[in-house]
Amino acid sequence: MDSNNQIEPCLSRKSSEGKPQIFTTLRNIALNLLTIFEAVYVHKGIVNAAKVLNLPPSAISQSIQKLRVIFPDPLFIRKGQGVTPTAFAMHLHEYISQGLESILGRWISKEAMISNER
Repeated sequence: MDSNNQIEPCLSRKSSEGKPQIFTTLRNIALNLLTIFEAVYVHKGIVNAAKVLNLPPSAISQSIQKLRVIFPDPLFIRKGQGVTPTAFAMHLHEYISQGLESILGRWISKEAMISNER
């Protein structure tokens, strides 16, 4: 079976509110786990993400393990010195990156407003 056929039902399943289930799931995950997921995805490795986030690699690995419990997927596969995202992680990244961009965009705008008021 095509992996996309397995991913789509999980990501598009509706909650009792009529919204995609993924939104309910993401809403209940600590923001730091989503930030760590995004760093591993973008920087293609646990060690690289750890350096960028100024955290020990073990903390990054533990966070990815927590996400693996939440989502029905390994998310990343080791490849040489780094990792490669699974098809599920690629789809998940679309949701997470949009949310983080929205949060960071608002935070940066607010910081700029505060700086201008000084």
